[in-house]
Amino acid sequence: MTSDMQLTRKTEAAFRRSLSAHGLVRADHHYLAAFSGGADSTALLHLLHTLCQKQKSKPRITALHVNHGIRGEEAQRDANFCAAFCAARGIPFVLFEADVPAEAARRGTTLEETARDIRYACICTHLASHPDITHVLTAHKANDQA
Repeated sequence: MTSDMQLTRKTEAAFRRSLSAHGLVRADHHYLAAFSGGADSTALLHLLHTLCQKQKSKPRITALHVNHGIRGEEAQRDANFCAAFCAARGIPFVLFEADVPAEAARRGTTLEETARDIRYACICTHLASHPDITHVLTAHKANDQA
């Protein structure tokens, strides 16, 4: 077995143990994963999908992506990647689009602050119309601000 395969298995096992320790792996769960298409959220969604596929009665997953309208074609490529990633795995995909630069200018706030606010507003909007979602997962690092 290659070291990459060993690392993947160890990572999957650690992820499963972490969720299981908190009672977060149940058939009646429906996870909403915030999915930017970056390395962190892609790893989270991959691990969650892998874990759910190994369960006898599979918990559900939905991925949510927000195109913030900040990076033009690059942002559209991210949205396309996210949609394709989910389609290849049969994960329902939700796309929100926003004009963060215009909203930041209107509010007088930074792009980062406005993008975060809009991202969480999109999550809340989706949750409001999908009461069956039991958990929201994000791939934040320890130094991210909530």
